[in-house]
Amino acid sequence: SNMSFDTSAHSTESVNAVGIDWKLLAKRLLKHDDNQVYLGLYLSVNDHTFKEFESYEVYSTIILINQRRGSLFNKEKQHGNKSDIYNKNSRGWGWVCFLPFHELVDQNKGWLINDSM
Repeated sequence: SNMSFDTSAHSTESVNAVGIDWKLLAKRLLKHDDNQVYLGLYLSVNDHTFKEFESYEVYSTIILINQRRGSLFNKEKQHGNKSDIYNKNSRGWGWVCFLPFHELVDQNKGWLINDSM
């Protein structure tokens, strides 16, 4: 693999939709091919036991709001008509390289202020 993941992940509070609790997970990771650290964001199922043939097709967009300028940074997890399927074998999908970590932690950029995104 060309990635190294920080073992700690941070998550949001759970949000219930269609009877399932969902969380947004954030991880810091190093991409070896360009030796740069990124913020990875993932939509994850929280503590749900999927039945054998139960699955959900999910279209998602994660938006990060710039706290200084009010501008948006978003990435849609939709490529054409493709979506992500959540089931007993696939419990989370996301963006490995959502945003370069140095941009996230630069106070002048406005993404992270007082430890809050």
